[in-house]
Amino acid sequence: MAVFGHEGVKPRVRRVDTLTAKRNKRAAERVQAFVDGEWIEQAQPNTALVSIPLGLTKTQITRQLNKILESYDERLRTPAKPYAKYPLLGTRQRKDTLFRYLSVVWMRSAMPRQALWRVGARAKVSDTYSPELDPKARVVRGEQIYDREVLSILTSRAYNRGIALAENAARGRFPSYDVPEHAVEPDLRELWALVGSRRKWKRNQAKQTAR
Repeated sequence: MAVFGHEGVKPRVRRVDTLTAKRNKRAAERVQAFVDGEWIEQAQPNTALVSIPLGLTKTQITRQLNKILESYDERLRTPAKPYAKYPLLGTRQRKDTLFRYLSVVWMRSAMPRQALWRVGARAKVSDTYSPELDPKARVVRGEQIYDREVLSILTSRAYNRGIALAENAARGRFPSYDVPEHAVEPDLRELWALVGSRRKWKRNQAKQTAR
């Protein structure tokens, strides 16, 4: 939330629970559920947890609440607009498309000398053409190559967009397909080494969590 700028739902006053002589054993659980749920959805605004005896009059409650609120520094009582360190560009994002482009870049780094259509088939860049082609198949002379040509074009486009995504993300703009000035063509061998290192780290993290 802090990194990508989800501003959350509008904060509001709400009842978390009611305590009575017969109904108080799960109060702490309900408070924790509020903290873990709605409070986070509201982007974690400064919030006072207050106990209000229901037998008091509205005048008494209002007076005592005002006294509690006035005890807080004005800075804490000023609504703060959530600030994103890396705000997303645009309002409509398609996660599957973004990761499909990045997947092509990763697959290309694993297959730097293979034909583009093979990369696209392995990365499943196209719902139409990728399932129809075997990335390990031999190309027979005289065979119809239309599907491979189309998939090569789609893979090339996806690769270029994936590189642009990564370049712009490194410059603090995400997601963007615009080719930035002075864009750097990645070293595919170095990139694959980074991908492999990340996978190894994730496996180690999973093993530590399972212990």
